[in-house]
Amino acid sequence: MLDTSYATSIGAKIGLPMASISEPSALLFTNYSGVGEEAVRHGYNVHRGPDDVNVWEVARGYTAAPA
Repeated sequence: MLDTSYATSIGAKIGLPMASISEPSALLFTNYSGVGEEAVRHGYNVHRGPDDVNVWEVARGYTAAPA
């Protein structure tokens, strides 16, 4: 449970695009963090917050069918 994910162990970089509702903007949830200066963004923000969200949890909600 506390081991790294398979994607991380093989070096795969995953990004899932999402949109926020409260302040309309595009977000990107990733399984990695960049190092160094932040690159220029082209109309989106990378989710970095105090609440670490696992990419698999985002993907589960991303692909869920409406109930």
